[in-house]
Amino acid sequence: MNKRNSDLLVFALLLALIISILTLIVVFNPYTSAKTVRKLAVLYNKGLNSNYADYLNDPDYTYPQDVLNAYRFFKGRELSNFHGFSINHVATNVSFDIYGGGDASIEALVRDSHKKRNPFLKERISKAIELASVTKIANFDPERLSDAIYKAISDFSSIVLSITVGGSSVTLDLSKIEPETVLAICFKESGLNPLALGEVAGETSEFKFSRGLMQIYQKTLYTLNSWLANEGINILPEELWNIRNNIFLGMVYLTYAKEQLMKGE
Repeated sequence: MNKRNSDLLVFALLLALIISILTLIVVFNPYTSAKTVRKLAVLYNKGLNSNYADYLNDPDYTYPQDVLNAYRFFKGRELSNFHGFSINHVATNVSFDIYGGGDASIEALVRDSHKKRNPFLKERISKAIELASVTKIANFDPERLSDAIYKAISDFSSIVLSITVGGSSVTLDLSKIEPETVLAICFKESGLNPLALGEVAGETSEFKFSRGLMQIYQKTLYTLNSWLANEGINILPEELWNIRNNIFLGMVYLTYAKEQLMKGE
């Protein structure tokens, strides 16, 4: 083999190695891109059919940047440039068990062998609860609350399920949505307060409230229930106060939103 051919072979091998490394980085990168986090934030806050580009270009709409800053906090940075929580009120007459097990059909989907532990994330949840004390979260036992939130996200990240959207079956792997993204939405929406109560002006009394950690509106709840009907899941509005029910539904919504976002790019 002459020197020129030898050099070409070495170059080809190096190129193949670089491509392999880049592929591994893309596939196993533990970070969601800042652009994707911000887009997901818009789709969560404004709806799946919203034009996220318009909202991201609006300097007065700080929601997606707040979610991104919260996401970075749960990854280990200090929280900065955060404009506050979306919470309107705190419910005071809730009799539903917020710490109990979730809906039986949801719990049946958890795969114990696929659970992953992340002690650092649990520490960040505890710290976030301290930071969010302005939302009257001090009424809760912080340790019990952080444990419940951490366990719910860890458990549900093991779930793979099928939903039905518009007559088509869609398989969702809830591990595809980062726990930090889920927590960032929770933090912005409710300040990690499971009794957070939101209200939309102009809606009828049946649909104007959002509840819990991920502030799920009743209209969104009905949509999610229709997606999940084949799994036997049908959550009532008052059951949104339960931490596990609330987080599961939010994770389903975010995972589907991310799937659609990736298809469109």
